[in-house]
Amino acid sequence: MDWNEIYRSVPELRLDEPATEVVEFLDVLRSTVPDFSETTAAVVGCGSGRHAPHLSDLGCDVYAFDIAETAIELTDERCGDSVSLSIADMNA
Repeated sequence: MDWNEIYRSVPELRLDEPATEVVEFLDVLRSTVPDFSETTAAVVGCGSGRHAPHLSDLGCDVYAFDIAETAIELTDERCGDSVSLSIADMNA
């Protein structure tokens, strides 16, 4: 499967908003840990980067990974220097 081609050819995968469940979970977590400034978050399979900027905005140090260079480029467009990005194959 060529994930680079999939991200280039299927614009529906370029989701803008974080998943509602992720936002709700982080809201619950923030009721216990209100300051995320010393928290590290890993976004494995970051895709188009819909979760990484939200985590960064909350104050987390964010590391985002994906197998597809195209996904990393999309995430970089959204996050710039606020997120550390890497191409990685979790199956390797």
